[in-house]
Amino acid sequence: MIRQPETCNRDLSRLRGPRLGMRVKKEMCLALLLISFLPSEAAHAVTVRAADFGYNPVDATSALQAAIDSGADTVIVDKMAADWTIQPVFLNSSNQRIVFEDGVKVVAKAGSFHGIYDCLFLANAQSNITLSGYGATLQMRKDDYLSSDYTDSEFRMAIRLGGCTNVTIEGLTILDTGGDGVCMASWGPDRPWCENVVIRDIVCDNNYRQGISICSVKNLLVDNCIFANTNGTPPASGIDIEPDKLFERIDQVTIQNSIIHANAATNGGIQFALNNFGGEPYKDARVDINHCTIVGNSNQGMWLWDTTSGLTVRNSLFVSNTGYGVYQLYNNLGTLSVEHSAFWDNGSGATRMANVAATSVTGVDPKILSTDINHPYYMHLSADTATTISQGASDGRPMGARPVAPWSGLVLVKEHFTGDPGWIHGPDPDYAGNSFGYSATSRAGGETGEIGGTVHSIGRSIPGTPPVFYGKDLVKPLTLEDSFELNWNTEDGADYYGEQGLNSYVRFGYFDRDAITTWYPVHMGLQMGDDAIYLIYSMHETGWTQQKLLKAGISGTTGHRLRFIYDPDAGPYGRISGQYNDEPIVSMDLTSGDRVRW
Repeated sequence: MIRQPETCNRDLSRLRGPRLGMRVKKEMCLALLLISFLPSEAAHAVTVRAADFGYNPVDATSALQAAIDSGADTVIVDKMAADWTIQPVFLNSSNQRIVFEDGVKVVAKAGSFHGIYDCLFLANAQSNITLSGYGATLQMRKDDYLSSDYTDSEFRMAIRLGGCTNVTIEGLTILDTGGDGVCMASWGPDRPWCENVVIRDIVCDNNYRQGISICSVKNLLVDNCIFANTNGTPPASGIDIEPDKLFERIDQVTIQNSIIHANAATNGGIQFALNNFGGEPYKDARVDINHCTIVGNSNQGMWLWDTTSGLTVRNSLFVSNTGYGVYQLYNNLGTLSVEHSAFWDNGSGATRMANVAATSVTGVDPKILSTDINHPYYMHLSADTATTISQGASDGRPMGARPVAPWSGLVLVKEHFTGDPGWIHGPDPDYAGNSFGYSATSRAGGETGEIGGTVHSIGRSIPGTPPVFYGKDLVKPLTLEDSFELNWNTEDGADYYGEQGLNSYVRFGYFDRDAITTWYPVHMGLQMGDDAIYLIYSMHETGWTQQKLLKAGISGTTGHRLRFIYDPDAGPYGRISGQYNDEPIVSMDLTSGDRVRW
């Protein structure tokens, strides 16, 4: 049930189910439990919405803290019109699930967090806590904390757990902290470690000290996470496994399917530093790093003070780190052997002291498609990656955290692009168009071609709205053997068409020259204008455009959806087809002459 805030101060101890204070016959006990106990538990599950506790967009701390302190089983942090701007919040309630709705942004309040240990969320000695936030963001103000107004500190974390048990953190994007994205540590000798922690599907980006600090924990799973762009103060690792007290422990830690990328590390993207405690705790540390991608970190991909018999590194990629892929400083307890992994383009070589096992490779390019965190195939492998990598893991899967890109030859364009591919120049293009296409050029910065286009006016620039260019890298080059799909609606160009009533185009083509005006040899699309839709196409070597009326009686400048498809496998030489508002309006088989000189 959703409980209203005015009832949130009730004693929750009475919500744990009834006691059976009667004598019953033996054969009736099971039935009574089923009828009385279980439904009562379900009936008393309590959910509250944090906004109901007095959300204030200027400072929402009291509302969020009150919702948490209510002790409700579930706290929903609502998607509001503005951010949740907060000062430090304390997770004081065990047995609680906090759900950040998709699109929620929790932001550290400017001018706050002056305490050197101030964290966005802090939990000490709590149990059974979940922070779930798929599509939600936690963001602090790292640059502010570097100013003279703040005491220097590396401990302003987004989430800090001290001696907590049974914790799940999932789905969140964590940005710009003044310390770590997430930190797990002890809470004094009586709570010397966190235990049973799951961290999955989170992104820690641009944090000050580490992406995640693993200081003291038993039974930790880190799965499908990204730790990137840590910078500001040492060690600046994506992942730092580093106890700092003799009573702390590192035991049964699994890090899998995760990306450690572009961290400004003083030692390594992953740091394994158990030198602050010794003896049996050191030797008993057990960590498994499996199916991870460690790319582009300063210094080493992974740095070890020393190994232990319980450390395994397998099925991973170490690529383009400025130092070694794996660097082991001492071998007092043995030498690490890296299994079923690939090393490529690391500045100082594959390893120092650590062994490259016979199951690993050092001379094969993994062919990572993109290291852009916003790319749909970020850290995926290209389809032409050698099978020694794409099938080289011990389980037959690709090495690293991501699979081979599921390239199907289909390109779907339904967005505004951000880079200028430079296909048309000058302030006054001489036709109106929302034109997209493939070019073999790489003006947007990629190496495999790009999709791009323009929005502009007829013969003049609309005041205040000059031509806008778009460009987006492709994940592989296109040819006439690839299918191509383009979707567009009039709202996409509303600033240029919807208010002006200009002709609108949805058009794509394959080019082998630098100018978009050279539609060669394939140029086809749909044009809206004069209250009608036309097919425009030029499939021949000459490049002359032909036009065919498809649908008349079209009115208005909004609510029009156009879809255009090129299918190279249909018909003897391929087929082009189009739809208007999901209605088929054209289908044309190509001839042999339509594909000449490609």
